[in-house]
Amino acid sequence: MFNTQDIAGIVLAGGRSRRMGQNKALLNFNGKALVQHMMDILSEAGLLNVFVSGSLDGFPCIPDSQPWSGPAQAMEDVWKKTPQYRAYLFVPVDMPFLEPSLLLLLLESQYSTYFENSIFPVYLVAPFVDFHADSVRALMDGQKAKSLPVPEIYAPCFQNLNTPDEWKKALNSI
Repeated sequence: MFNTQDIAGIVLAGGRSRRMGQNKALLNFNGKALVQHMMDILSEAGLLNVFVSGSLDGFPCIPDSQPWSGPAQAMEDVWKKTPQYRAYLFVPVDMPFLEPSLLLLLLESQYSTYFENSIFPVYLVAPFVDFHADSVRALMDGQKAKSLPVPEIYAPCFQNLNTPDEWKKALNSI
């Protein structure tokens, strides 16, 4: 089992939300801000140290060194600014159907890990290779991350909500 003291859960919420037309992190999902919902999922997976990558008033944030530089840069910023953790579990703010039990499959790995056919969620374990990756996939390759198959029961968890239509359909499904 993993030691939650030295793992940080990170909600990536530093994007512009252009396709959504408003800040996705602040959308109401089941009575709370989507960013809080995602933080709760990380906490329910057993993580004690949960932060937001980006800048959102009222939330524990790790600001991006270069705003809107993409998730790979944000992930590198996180491990450089918080070197006290040996691992990080990154989730995007726009995947509200992730299940804590799915995240546990990543947390149980002793290696950097992600699920096949999806770039998120991502679990990165030290030591970290210091290089500037231009994409999350390149970052994972540089960290020698291993892929895990997605158990069929978890396939619906990987739905991203990037547009108002996707958001509306998701809200109608719950």
